[in-house]
Amino acid sequence: MTIDWSRAASPPWAHQKIGAEALVRHPTFALFDDVGLGKTKQVVDAAFALRRAGAIDCIVAVAPASVRSVWADSDPALGEVAKHAWPGEPWELYEYCSRPAYRTHAIPRGADCPSLLWIATNYEFLRYGQNGARPGPHLANLIAKLRAHRTVLVFDESWAIKSHKSDQTKSCRILRRSCARAVLLNGTPIANDPADLWSQFAILDPAIIGSPNFWAFRATYAVMGGYLGREIVSWRGLSRAADGSIAVEPGSPYARLLDRIAPYVLRREAKDCDDVPDARRTRIEVPLSSASWYVYRAMRDDAVVAIDRGESVATIAGVRAVRLAQIAAGLLGGVDNGTGAPPATEPIGTEKIDAGISWLKERFEHHGLKKAVVWCRFRMEADGAAAAVTRALPGVEIGFLRGSQSEADRNRAKRLLASGGDPSPAVVVGIPAAGGAGLTFDAAPAAVFLSNGYNLRERVQAEGRNNPMRTRVETIYVDVVATGPAGQSTVDRAILAAIARKDDVAKWTAAQWKEALL
Repeated sequence: MTIDWSRAASPPWAHQKIGAEALVRHPTFALFDDVGLGKTKQVVDAAFALRRAGAIDCIVAVAPASVRSVWADSDPALGEVAKHAWPGEPWELYEYCSRPAYRTHAIPRGADCPSLLWIATNYEFLRYGQNGARPGPHLANLIAKLRAHRTVLVFDESWAIKSHKSDQTKSCRILRRSCARAVLLNGTPIANDPADLWSQFAILDPAIIGSPNFWAFRATYAVMGGYLGREIVSWRGLSRAADGSIAVEPGSPYARLLDRIAPYVLRREAKDCDDVPDARRTRIEVPLSSASWYVYRAMRDDAVVAIDRGESVATIAGVRAVRLAQIAAGLLGGVDNGTGAPPATEPIGTEKIDAGISWLKERFEHHGLKKAVVWCRFRMEADGAAAAVTRALPGVEIGFLRGSQSEADRNRAKRLLASGGDPSPAVVVGIPAAGGAGLTFDAAPAAVFLSNGYNLRERVQAEGRNNPMRTRVETIYVDVVATGPAGQSTVDRAILAAIARKDDVAKWTAAQWKEALL
């Protein structure tokens, strides 16, 4: 089966043609392209081609709740299906969630194939009421509807089903049995651990990896150690160099695992796509004030002493390193205000915010920049950044992406930076954990990271929101890094270096934390 590309809504890149054609050929497939390389467009093009051939009549796209609207929105500026649907082809869109919305795209006069049904839902909704192998009510209703259809099941951001024990994964495994074809979409397939692969491929097709369960998979490919020998410490045949590069020993168990999944996977990185414009990266180093540095140094020295005392790595990473990152961001966490209320977080400096927004102001006023996104790790930091943008760039629209916000506020932020959305000059301030996945900020060629968390996937997802592949213009990523008054290293620099190496900070040992902090 070939794809008639003259019918597509927009010309595909060369790598997108290859991906869409692979999806048409293979009933089960994993598209693991880098974030921002257009995985959704490849799915949409393949779906319309399959419908024209009579192979399918329904697509179910399952995504995290925060990403569902990327599939479900009927506005082409915000919804990927609406944006890439083939002109002249009939299709219908149903958003299956707690507030279902049915949107019918008018069947064009002269359409020569029946309508293609798209159902957009989310993992959290489907797992509701799950009881072991017994599906909850939402999942049961969806399965009943699919009995009359030939369905492609799409797992978007499939890292959401990497845990073999979770109800979320179990519900998706049940749903998979009702669908003839399945696709995994994931820009960070093994961001934390190769163990993430087993559950995803077990749902796609258990025969691909061949292990009957996770424990058999672990016994075949992992090296155990740690406490009571129950922790995965490495993988048979896989090694990672200090610079983050990975080496696989030929003929090893890990090499055989890659050989098993290779026929069912496409993984392209942006740097390997010759037709994709490069992104520029720059770093702004900002010395902390003497007062902030005094607080930071005291907290750092206390953390080092705790490491030497044998404090648990979980406490070091989960409490002490977070406090240091807060201080670097201009915040002091865990302050007792004497009222008996929970410890509060207070601002103690604005050095990084001032530097990052000053860079934006220069770009807006003298370099023609009209739209940008600012990423922050902490809520109070994001509030401070938004206030600084308002002061520095009066008249520029401000949007937010953070937890516990209304759908209207979230959609407004998306529209401000979406291609074909609101043309007003705008800056969106977001928190990667709440708004870094699945969204498209194609109108913003600049992203400023005022701080970073430990999660590599969140950083990769955040960068992918305004990837130069889609914008077809040069994109710049700016990292604002705190230093001591004389340029001393801080936890900011250690985290950024770990991200560059694609290192999993969550698995650092006490010795690695000590080296990073000193």
